[in-house]
Amino acid sequence: MWENSLERLKVLNYEQDYCKKLGKKPLNRVHFVIPGANAGNQFDEFMGICAWVVPFITADPNTLKFEQFDDPNTKLNKLLLVLRNLDFRASFAAQKL
Repeated sequence: MWENSLERLKVLNYEQDYCKKLGKKPLNRVHFVIPGANAGNQFDEFMGICAWVVPFITADPNTLKFEQFDDPNTKLNKLLLVLRNLDFRASFAAQKL
């Protein structure tokens, strides 16, 4: 599943528009599949990708914005609120992210 998601990100030109712009390395196909050395960094990378992708879905660049000092729970709640507004129903607890 992640491999398909990675290909979809490539279609959105994420390597140029996200990675290079922000000085990040492109993700590999197992990046979020196995626990990383630093779970906090993995979480921040995931939320960064979400914040970059959501405006493509909503056509509103201000849909998912994080503040510099937002804690992880605040970020999760903002993401879940956006997903609920898009009629997505999570079948897992927010803490599992």
